[in-house]
Amino acid sequence: MPLERPMLTKEEVAERRRAAEERFSPWRKQTLGDWFDARVAEFGERELIFTLQRSYSYKETQEIVNNLARGLLKLGIKRGEHVAYILANYPEALFLRFALAKIGAVAVGIHIRSGIEEIRYFLKHAGVACLVTMDYFPRIDYIERLNELCPELSRVKGGKVLESQEFPLLRYVVTLSQAGKKYPGTADFYSLVGEGKSVPQRKLEQAQAASRHPDEVCELLYSSSSLGRPLASPLWHDGFLRAGYGHVYSRPSQDGRRIFTPAPLNHVFSYAEALIAGMDVGGALVLQPSFSLPEAYELIEKGRAYDMMCVPAMMLGLLYHPDRQKYDLSSLKGVVIAGAPAPVPLWEKTIAELGLIELTTGYGQTETHGGTCYSAPDASIDILAHRIGRVKLGGAASLPEFHGSFCEYKVIDPQSGRDVPQGEEGELACRGATIIHGYYNSPEANARMFDKEGWMRSGDRGIIHDDGYIELTGRVKEIYILAGENVAPREVEDYIRRYPKVKQASVVGVPDARLGEIGLAYVELKQGESCTEREIIDFCKRGIARYKVPRYVKFVADHEFPLTAAGGVEKAKLRERGIRELGREGIAAEYESMRKVV
Repeated sequence: MPLERPMLTKEEVAERRRAAEERFSPWRKQTLGDWFDARVAEFGERELIFTLQRSYSYKETQEIVNNLARGLLKLGIKRGEHVAYILANYPEALFLRFALAKIGAVAVGIHIRSGIEEIRYFLKHAGVACLVTMDYFPRIDYIERLNELCPELSRVKGGKVLESQEFPLLRYVVTLSQAGKKYPGTADFYSLVGEGKSVPQRKLEQAQAASRHPDEVCELLYSSSSLGRPLASPLWHDGFLRAGYGHVYSRPSQDGRRIFTPAPLNHVFSYAEALIAGMDVGGALVLQPSFSLPEAYELIEKGRAYDMMCVPAMMLGLLYHPDRQKYDLSSLKGVVIAGAPAPVPLWEKTIAELGLIELTTGYGQTETHGGTCYSAPDASIDILAHRIGRVKLGGAASLPEFHGSFCEYKVIDPQSGRDVPQGEEGELACRGATIIHGYYNSPEANARMFDKEGWMRSGDRGIIHDDGYIELTGRVKEIYILAGENVAPREVEDYIRRYPKVKQASVVGVPDARLGEIGLAYVELKQGESCTEREIIDFCKRGIARYKVPRYVKFVADHEFPLTAAGGVEKAKLRERGIRELGREGIAAEYESMRKVV
């Protein structure tokens, strides 16, 4: 017998939506800096950020943000310049992004697990003028990487500008050390905050006034691409604010909602759906630098978290860790599970074990400023498991042409690009007020992904059903998803081919019970060469993000690659081979069943 799910009443949903619409009607375009100040004016004494080390109220956060913004002005950061950051889910990641928004600079998010070659590419491609980075994170020494990338750094004298041969635009490096260490050639994060106090407030006010353009780009975020190199999405102030407000309205949020956020803040998922949505209702963010247990339990308990943003692998960990019964998780009443399919048994156990009443599955991309589709508050468990939601309700942020939302979806033929009839399968395409119009400095990708009417190809195959719910049926582009992170096989293949012993490499994603999918690399060596699986994996760990590193490596001869008629590797057959060789037929069958409507 199907498990009945508890949920909000229709009256509760209606009342929360009414309150959200009243507070934000009519919709007013703002920059993130002005919006931030408006939320502080409303909720100044409330707690905004909770960590196990300390908490920050809205007003305390604003004071640090303003001093940091003034410090950045003193450092020499100009309006429109690109400032990259490599920061885990620390409060400083939020301080920095709001400070940059106030002075009109563009934040460039770099994943904390990025390898040295990826960091090199991001700094060059984005034309970064300043890099703000942690010094250490578990198993990663960023100072060592910095000195290798930019040996001139250690020779920079105090107060002088960096002059790098490889990165001619990079003038400043700012380091954040949890241990309070300082490093030659870099500015210390909190010293910069302190120096900002000597800059007149009017200078910040002038910079903020000069940057009051809600449709200007405030962030470049990179995502994996089947073209072989990550693509940068230019994201703007109003796009983030509409996406966050759409969360509050579609998944109606009560005043003061407290949200546990272990998913990375340099992803639009956490930034729009947790931070912005949470601040819209005067809520708090319960931050964890990187998901781990049992620390997550402690944060939920002590931070009194009501809601959680996660991927299926995180929820599995939360449910099955042996220490779970030691903690009081009774404050937790809601969850958004996105990034990969979550099967019926996972949703059922989530209800049975945690007693949650707000269950949501969602869908979106970096290119869409966050979620564009959400399940309804009263969605059945089957809908949660087999559909990715309906187009997000826009409330006060909606536009008339999108009929109650700020974006829309259709299905097209992947080859011709023509629309397909309602209910038929094809590639999902979207357009609207939160959809980018092209990638930064990537004309080849733009020609393939965007049309003159503003439609963007998603790369995902799906069906839009008569009830508006969207069913994902697969992917058009060769990308697999590991614990919510997109991995482009071509990017990994191109890197593996740089190893001197390798002639050819082909990477596929194979199903995994915990992570969704993992990487398997088939490698052909050059004649006369010998190599181990560990050599290839260690080479990958150095240059690319750890989640992109193949879990398995198998060596093959040239004739063993299945080829298409055009001479390319036929990935579907190679994936089938990998599933057989790894003994994952059962997992594969279960994984595919998650995508099918029962």
